[in-house]
Amino acid sequence: MTNKRYTAPVTLFATLTAGMLLTGCGLVRDAGQLAPETARGGEAVEEPTEGPTETPEQPVSEDPGAPAPGGDPDWVPPSFATGWTIEYDPELNTHHASLDGTGCDVLFHQTTGVEQAREDGYEPVGALNYLIDDITERTGNAPVEQPATPYRIMADSGETFEFETKHATFDNSEENRTFRAGVLWLDDSELVLTSSCSTDEWDDQQFDMTMLIGATSISNA
Repeated sequence: MTNKRYTAPVTLFATLTAGMLLTGCGLVRDAGQLAPETARGGEAVEEPTEGPTETPEQPVSEDPGAPAPGGDPDWVPPSFATGWTIEYDPELNTHHASLDGTGCDVLFHQTTGVEQAREDGYEPVGALNYLIDDITERTGNAPVEQPATPYRIMADSGETFEFETKHATFDNSEENRTFRAGVLWLDDSELVLTSSCSTDEWDDQQFDMTMLIGATSISNA
């Protein structure tokens, strides 16, 4: 199969990630901060309307980012982790975790459209290459790629999935940033995982980032 350059699923995510690298940490948003009800760990979603007494309704999840049972494969990161601020952006279906007191971030993103991409001859590494190239173009920072240890994430089924992974440092006149990104195509879903820190912090914060990623699973897989 020809390794074509696939752009569709990661386009919005690439923009978001490039913004994170430009600002050092945090997401670039078009309109302010997330409302409390959309932040992970915030208020519960609106109560459901009362149903017939003979058929009680199921309780509504207090996690607005929780994937629907039986749906497409999706991320299930922890809703809370000591030392981390975790938010969910429903428009991009992206979970953003920032390590308090540092410039380190972990992003979990899911979108669909992979079945059509496969039919068109694309491969996951093409999406990963596009992500790196787009960040380079938007930030103006040249990446220096390094050998990458693949991300391996366990699904709720108990199966472990290995991601196509790249590891690079983006040189910047003010602050170099180290970035590790992985892409997995599963059924019709594209799952993208990135972690980044200032290069000076990268080694020191590996334990906390590894623990957070290790506590994350994939649903419906």
